[in-house]
Amino acid sequence: MLNIKKYYIYDETRKPVAVQMSVTDFERIEELIENYGLSCLMDETLAEERLTGESALKYYEVIPVQLRDMNHYFPIATGKTDN
Repeated sequence: MLNIKKYYIYDETRKPVAVQMSVTDFERIEELIENYGLSCLMDETLAEERLTGESALKYYEVIPVQLRDMNHYFPIATGKTDN
């Protein structure tokens, strides 16, 4: 468990309404949450098909063409317009 120094903020009825902590502690918590989310996403892909290096290159060569085609219908998707 993390050793987090925290301060509780109370309202006028002495009900806790917030917690204050150092930026360092907040950033540690934020990193832990991001790492947990990343590990969950990685676990979800374990059963998916793996691409070889060559097939991955072919797959990624198609993406710019798909984005260009999408631009015709959704200019915001690529940030460019056909003007």
